[in-house]
Amino acid sequence: MCFLIAGIAAALSAFCYAELASRCPSAGSAYHYSYICVGEGVAWLVGWALILEYTIGGSAVARGISPNLALLFGGENSLPTFLARQHFPGLDVMVDPCAAVLVLIVTGFLCLGIKESALAQGIVTAVNVFAMLFVIIAGGYLGFKTGWTGYEVPTGYFPYGVDGMLAGSAIVFFSYIGFDTVASTAEEVKNPKRDLPLGIALSLSICCCLYMLVSIVIVGLVPYYAMDPDTPISSAFASNGMQWAAYIITVGAVTALISTLMGSILPQPRILMAMARDGLLPSFFLDVNKHTQVPVNSTLATGIVASILAFFMDVSQLAGMVSVGTLLAFTMVAVSVLILRYIPPDEVPLPSSLQESIDSYMLRHNSDAQMINGENPAKSPGDPCLPLLGEKNVAVDCTVVEKLEALSS
Repeated sequence: MCFLIAGIAAALSAFCYAELASRCPSAGSAYHYSYICVGEGVAWLVGWALILEYTIGGSAVARGISPNLALLFGGENSLPTFLARQHFPGLDVMVDPCAAVLVLIVTGFLCLGIKESALAQGIVTAVNVFAMLFVIIAGGYLGFKTGWTGYEVPTGYFPYGVDGMLAGSAIVFFSYIGFDTVASTAEEVKNPKRDLPLGIALSLSICCCLYMLVSIVIVGLVPYYAMDPDTPISSAFASNGMQWAAYIITVGAVTALISTLMGSILPQPRILMAMARDGLLPSFFLDVNKHTQVPVNSTLATGIVASILAFFMDVSQLAGMVSVGTLLAFTMVAVSVLILRYIPPDEVPLPSSLQESIDSYMLRHNSDAQMINGENPAKSPGDPCLPLLGEKNVAVDCTVVEKLEALSS
């Protein structure tokens, strides 16, 4: 029920993202939509909220990979010395070299190109889905065999009441926020008007179904009060005599975390590039490699910062800030949809990087049309009486705006 409620809430935000992504296919995701529809000040806050979300989220995910890798090597402290976690009593810091190395490896993959990144992420996602299907099928078999002992609790199906269920929905909502990554790669999609809404809808629907099925099985195998909070799925199978299944589940957990790590680092360089394009960040982040078509400087900067955080900091205390940034981004996306629908197109604020291109294009277009008709343009380009976008009833299509920007650059 928690995953279902969270999935419905995420779907409402996903519909807003799908509409804006198809109408305004540009890198930057919620930042770009806020800049176009609300203004520069709000977009500045949204951009940094997204950067915080992806950086802290990626670092937290990276620190969760090393304990699962240790299980594959035989135990909690079985990683090689140069990768194992080390505690410095004087500084009271627990460093995680494995997390930092994994972040740098993922950053290197993302620098190779969007196709190579998509291939690598597709492989780890396929392994992850296979592990989840194994949990659903094998766990379902065990559940029918044992009689679903997890559901036989004296407190009933809602031990913490409706309030507890809603609190759980707020916690698991974090697992759905990956769909905004699809919108951030809009400039690298062949047919954004069709592919972006389809990708967002399919990814969210599949994730919701898999999450619900896995939770149904695991809660049915082990009572909620007897679950191991660190390895709930592995311990559920081990308690039912399937210790060997823990290795398959651990591999699935590692690949799931790596896929999430890639999804956290992938959109952030595009947001940095979009902010630099609007003059809110140094032009250093604008550099795009000619061969891979990847913003290399932004990607490397993102990977280095995320690896440092994953190495030194216990980012679990900062996880609440991720939710705050996500809430702000989703709110502004919903507001942007209302603005595009109900405010006249010529009153929508546009980025400064696009305004000059639009003005010059419309002036040339009007002048050429008047010359073809044998008319003498009565107003000069600098005439303040000239409407900003030519005729007042001109509809601004965001796709055209992006094409104009690409031509001017």
